[in-house]
Amino acid sequence: MPVGGRGRRSLWVLAGDGEADLMTLSDGDGGEALPVFGFEEEARMYLQLLGKRGEWKVREAEVGELARLLRGPYAGVGRVALDPVPAGVNSSGPLDVAWPSREGFLGSFRAPSHD
Repeated sequence: MPVGGRGRRSLWVLAGDGEADLMTLSDGDGGEALPVFGFEEEARMYLQLLGKRGEWKVREAEVGELARLLRGPYAGVGRVALDPVPAGVNSSGPLDVAWPSREGFLGSFRAPSHD
């Protein structure tokens, strides 16, 4: 079933030891953002560039699971960082990526209403 017009239901996140232990980033405004990747390879490269491959792992997360996490244990995370690039890696920093709000990100996966 296509989601968001992209034909895939899974995204990739960076996980620690537990199922719900996910890496978050500073959003630059004193809040947190959840890094989410469209492809496993992008997530792996991100960890490699950070030098954190032994500390964190890449794991697949379906949209429904992300919705539960962002409305549950990660409800305090205000933004989602889509395919972020580590600061200083051939970029001007974290603002080079899309940072939709948590609800804006989740809303992009809702089915359109047919009035």
